[in-house]
Amino acid sequence: MQMGQVRERSGPAFECAVPACSRSLAQLRGRFTDWLSARGVAGPARRDLVLTLSELAAAALDDESAADRRLRVDACSDDAGVVIEVRDDRGAVDTPTRVPDLGERGAGLAVVATLAEVLAVRECEGGRTMRARLRWEDLASQPVSR
Repeated sequence: MQMGQVRERSGPAFECAVPACSRSLAQLRGRFTDWLSARGVAGPARRDLVLTLSELAAAALDDESAADRRLRVDACSDDAGVVIEVRDDRGAVDTPTRVPDLGERGAGLAVVATLAEVLAVRECEGGRTMRARLRWEDLASQPVSR
């Protein structure tokens, strides 16, 4: 098996909820890395997927994180790629999904936009949901992380 090749592309989804603070990001990255490794994702593809998850989670945080607020992260994979969704649990007012302004949440979303086939943000009352879809073929051909 070549570096970055995937042994199993489908299977149980990744689900994780962590406190909405920057200290939780390392724990989240570790759990996601374990999930990817269990599917045989290695090398640059794994690093770029973990980078994507980390940047989406960091962009979902804000300076006013309440102690009881949590980030909920879901990911699933299939033969085409991986979908990662990061959301907070502060609200439920539905607004349209939009293409994000890459300058509004720092450079992290710009990095995700270079990796993802689709990047969308849904703003909710007091929070947001960010979703990215990355294709295996793109991850194999142009790794961002080294």
